[in-house]
Amino acid sequence: MTLLSIEHLDVDIDGRAILDNIHLAIERGEIVTIVGPNGSGKTTLLKAIIGSLTPAWGKLHRAPGLVMGMCRSAFTSTRRCR
Repeated sequence: MTLLSIEHLDVDIDGRAILDNIHLAIERGEIVTIVGPNGSGKTTLLKAIIGSLTPAWGKLHRAPGLVMGMCRSAFTSTRRCR
């Protein structure tokens, strides 16, 4: 069962392309890690996935009843979850 699927996702912030043509599918039981250098769009992708950021283009489908949230890293001075 596909829990999350993303097709052709683009995210622009202040006229600048942050994410371009992202494709992703997460199936039930999979463990996913998002890694990359600072400024590469990891947080932007997660914000688009949880719905706190509206994509400029593309399809994002969440399975019915799927509960998602985002928690700042334990290494930051404050830990905030949404």
